[in-house]
Amino acid sequence: MITKADLLRCWTISGECRSIRNRIERLRAAMECATSQIKKIPAKRTRKDKLGVQIAKLDELERSLVERAIALEEICKKIDAWAYDNLTPTQALIIRLRYADRLPWWIVADKSNYSVRHCTRIHGAILEKIS
Repeated sequence: MITKADLLRCWTISGECRSIRNRIERLRAAMECATSQIKKIPAKRTRKDKLGVQIAKLDELERSLVERAIALEEICKKIDAWAYDNLTPTQALIIRLRYADRLPWWIVADKSNYSVRHCTRIHGAILEKIS
């Protein structure tokens, strides 16, 4: 059995993963810029130290992402197992798209071939089953 708190946890962890991925991309872009500058400028100790700090931060973020991804996978397995036993395939798809993939309603509607309004109705029916 799952609860609304499980769905909220899935939504939250999915958002955290997306945020960490964005931070990693920004940091990698900054590091690429910094390394190209290091090649052009004579060696300076402070520039290399800054790059070292960025590498350490990148490693920390990647480890954090792995931890969050594992937590997301565990909660998604729990939700998927419950959905398989208790929901129709359409309802299971809507729950997966909305919470695990953290998609806005208009994309959920597009991927499920329903209107946004109908998707939110299906979502309401799912929440009734959970309560």
